[in-house]
Amino acid sequence: MDPKTLLIELERIGAVKSDANGYISVLMRSLPVYEDKHLAIQHTLISLDSFIRTLRHNLDSTASNSDQLFHRVAWNGDFDAREIPALKIRVKRHGQNFWNPAITG
Repeated sequence: MDPKTLLIELERIGAVKSDANGYISVLMRSLPVYEDKHLAIQHTLISLDSFIRTLRHNLDSTASNSDQLFHRVAWNGDFDAREIPALKIRVKRHGQNFWNPAITG
């Protein structure tokens, strides 16, 4: 799908809005993709079951990078290691808001 068609569709369902300057504002954190409520419930329950299995696997495995699922590491050689404690606090407090340009920008 080309970007213009996608933007029109996202505006139509109320997920985003455009202002006069062409800036896009996100209005939803998630999209309702299933019109069939029973299918949506089934998908949600299967996803939850898989998530719980992943959590159980991670709890039961040793805490090494190779054993756990969905373990991610990012490295930046320019980052001062002394700043890591402050970064961890910031992520814990504001991690859900990193997508917001007003906070990250």
